[in-house]
Amino acid sequence: MAASGAQTVEKALKILILLGERRMNLSQLCEATGYHKSTVHRLVQTLCAYNFVQKDQRGTYGIGLTVVELSSMQLNTLELKTEAAPYLRQLALYMGYAVHLGIRDTTDVVYIDKIEPINTLRMFSEIGKRVPLYSTALGKCLLLSHTDDEISRLFEDVEMAQRTDKTITTIKGLLADVAQARRDGYAFDEGENEAGIYCVGAPIYDYRGRVIAALSTSVGDRAIVHQPETLARVKETALSISRAMGYRKEE
Repeated sequence: MAASGAQTVEKALKILILLGERRMNLSQLCEATGYHKSTVHRLVQTLCAYNFVQKDQRGTYGIGLTVVELSSMQLNTLELKTEAAPYLRQLALYMGYAVHLGIRDTTDVVYIDKIEPINTLRMFSEIGKRVPLYSTALGKCLLLSHTDDEISRLFEDVEMAQRTDKTITTIKGLLADVAQARRDGYAFDEGENEAGIYCVGAPIYDYRGRVIAALSTSVGDRAIVHQPETLARVKETALSISRAMGYRKEE
């Protein structure tokens, strides 16, 4: 079963690659792949159902919008990392602590970059790691473009686990923190995700004024993340990256 499933995926991917080169009808796909007509038809129908492939009025197939959307997301992430890198380095050097860049994936934050100065605080974070939205400064910032109703629906079937004794585990508590972050332009993690680790984060916007990412700095002293100088520097860094991503609205 596993081998058969892998072969099916390989055949579907071959069809996608071919259609990325040029549009084809069913007969041309059969000739190009060497697959039986029923196999090609079945795979193409499945790909069409998920909008990876689209059929036009002439009966030819081409790449669908899902592929375009996925490619756009990847390119945006790469652009974001490139544009953000120098600002993240400056913030990490100023703070002397780790700085993270994260994006949202459903109810998680995914770290896409981390700048860590020498002799920095030891943290259990790495690029590609997932952490909950509700227990992190990054996550709260990533929710700023969503309404309270949208956030409530997002978490209605999610168990908000008690990661530390400081973790907020109710939607009402999360909404209160997000509301405060909307007013302030930054959010805190008061040791909610890792015991003894305190963070402050700020949102990063794109040209539409939508939150596309967030950054945060993590320290072992709660007082540091609440210092006016820290808050100003974190917000300024996030705004600089936002402007690099096409954001034009001034605070």
